Parts: sequence; structure tokens; C-alpha cells
Amino acid sequence: MDGIDGSPRSRSRGRPRRSGRAQQLRVRSCLDVGLQTFAALSDGTLIENPRHFRAAVGRIHARVAEQRRDFHHQVSARLVAEYGFIAVEDLDIRGLPRGMLAKSVHDAGWAQFLSFLTYKAESAGTRLEQVSAHGTSQTCSECGATAKKGLGERLHRCPCGLVQDRDVAAARVILARGHAAWTGPPDTAAASAAA
Repeated sequence: MDGIDGSPRSRSRGRPRRSGRAQQLRVRSCLDVGLQTFAALSDGTLIENPRHFRAAVGRIHARVAEQRRDFHHQVSARLVAEYGFIAVEDLDIRGLPRGMLAKSVHDAGWAQFLSFLTYKAESAGTRLEQVSAHGTSQTCSECGATAKKGLGERLHRCPCGLVQDRDVAAARVILARGHAAWTGPPDTAAASAAA
């Protein structure tokens, strides 16, 4: 029985016979794979690296960056339109990417978001107050007590009885600190109103 190209087939597994020259080239050829060129053959032939994977990855990264930017614009515009006062944590965003949350911090794009929020708040006349980030997720928003928890613990549980999502509790602590920074501590405001 002949093969597809009309050549006689060998009896071993239906493969076409190889000429002696093809076997000789196969035995005497070797290659070195690399980054500059995809492969260099022992006969001096260079096979170029197409780099289409790098270009494709670059396009994907650009698309994700544009989607993140659009999301940041939408959320910051919505917050400034809905609220006249916004308090945020004064985070050391440059230092955060060096820690164990580096990928998450970069993916969220907090620096870009806070930059958008700041300039939109200024142009809209919205008050934006930055407060210390120290202990915001460890402080009870109801009684002010410290309720230590690890990063994996997502619920805030306080001896005062408050059980709340950890991030919501931290947001309420940030709001209280921001309001106090704007108006002064509650006791100071009451004392100056009475005087």
C-alpha cells in the first residue's frame, strides 16, 4: 500500500520510508534555544524569535490598565457626586507594593484611584480628608476598643457585641476620624459652642 504522496510505506506502523540523507541530517543537526533568537542551529542557521507573545501580553496589559482607569474614573466621579465629605486613609502606597500584598495593591490601583478622587473632589468642592491608617481595621467603630484580628479574618467581632464586615467597620472608623479632623473632637466642639 502506498502513502499519501504515492511513496511506498514501510511495514513498521505505516510510516513512510526515510531516505538516508534525512536520517543523516537529523543525526548531525542540533540546536540551542535562546531569548535573542528562538533557536540557533549547529549549521549556523538562526530562527528568529517572533515576540508575538510579548506583544500580545503587552496588549492585554494595556487593555486591563484602560479598564482599571475607566473603573477608577467612574467610582471617583460617583463618590464626589453623592457625598460632600469623604474621608480616606493616608496610606503609604509606595511602601505597600513591597509587602505580601504587592500583586493585589498593584491590581487595585489605589494610587491612581486616590489621585482621581482628589482632583475630582477639589474641582467639585467636596471636602476630602486624609486620616491615619493606623489601626483602622483593628478598632471597633461602635465603642472604640481594639479588637485584634488577622488579615484572613473578615468579620469584626467586638466584646461590645458589634459584629460587622471588617472593611465596613474600618470605613466607619475612617469616617469618624475624618469628621473629627474636620470639625475637631466632639468634646472640643461642644466646649467651644458652650463658651
